[in-house]
Amino acid sequence: MDNLPDYQVEEYGYARRLDSRQKRFMSEILEAHDIQTALDVGGSRGVLSEYLAEHGVQAFLTDINPHALRETPENVFGVQADVSNLPFRDNAFDLVTCMHVLEHIQDWQTALAELERVTAEGGHIALAYPWEPIRGLFATVASKRMYGNIFHARKIHVHNLRAKHIDETIDSSGLSVVSHQFSFFDMPQTFTLLRKGDSTSN
Repeated sequence: MDNLPDYQVEEYGYARRLDSRQKRFMSEILEAHDIQTALDVGGSRGVLSEYLAEHGVQAFLTDINPHALRETPENVFGVQADVSNLPFRDNAFDLVTCMHVLEHIQDWQTALAELERVTAEGGHIALAYPWEPIRGLFATVASKRMYGNIFHARKIHVHNLRAKHIDETIDSSGLSVVSHQFSFFDMPQTFTLLRKGDSTSN
């Protein structure tokens, strides 16, 4: 574990951009489901959680990086936390988002189980993860920022996730797949929407 990056350093505390496809994904969820409360896990400076708050959702934000959380929007409640140990009660949120986070986590299956724990029955989990032809390809900019060169990108993206990996992991859980969507723009990425509870209804 010592060779993994320190995500609490200021160099990694940069704002995550909410690209046009991510915004559309969120818009589709808000239109299709009654979302009153949401938690954005690993949300950096709160770009996504602020978007949710602006659409009438009571939005919460967690990130492991204290430097990023200094920029938490005023209409969002932010707290420093690890994705695998969230400081919230069971079944707390209608929507839990985790965008471009799981590929950074060694035990991403445990992290996904923690997302499930804090999601309300009938609620949803929204994931996004890069579609990399070579693992680490899209982490070269972060590698340059953190290490001064591009050659540690595979320390940052420790997994090359695909939709099938999500399917296999949730097979024995209380989650079901609502959709997998691949998008080439603004970057090759997959969007997955999961539902907790009865899969026969939305």
